[in-house]
Amino acid sequence: YNRTEPIVAFHTALRERLLGVPGVENVSVRYSQPLFNSPTQRSYLVAGREPPKPGNEPVAFTNGVSASYFATFGTRILRGRAFDDTDTHTSRPVVIINDTMARTLFPDQDPLGQRLAVVGTEPSVWAEIVGVAEDVKTLDMRPSPIAFQVYKPFAQGAWQYVTIAVRAADPAK
Repeated sequence: YNRTEPIVAFHTALRERLLGVPGVENVSVRYSQPLFNSPTQRSYLVAGREPPKPGNEPVAFTNGVSASYFATFGTRILRGRAFDDTDTHTSRPVVIINDTMARTLFPDQDPLGQRLAVVGTEPSVWAEIVGVAEDVKTLDMRPSPIAFQVYKPFAQGAWQYVTIAVRAADPAK
């Protein structure tokens, strides 16, 4: 598929089928593995602020994830909300940021309702921050200076190549 709608429809149907497998508790889709430091790095602008000099913008690992991502991985939403089925390619762009990014970029402000845009996109697409997730550790052996994480709804920019995660019930129970 080469358009967002059929890609999302395919992954929605796949998720439903996988949820029908005995023992499967949750299924999510995402661009890349969360534990291996492989998400795409993007530089961001913060709405209402003077743009920093080129190269000094905040950089974050960015991952497109399905609405079920946070529940599948057990990642807590600390403020605001997780993505849901209303976050589609036709709805207003939204993002969730990690706690470190929220505390660093908005130390004396509520990050919810603030807006971010990827540097270099023309025209700029501003996405509203609707949630703050707990920080996620990586298993990458290389140290990384990047502590910020941005999540965007998979349905607002589906990729053709993704990773599927399945959360199964504890077999000991």
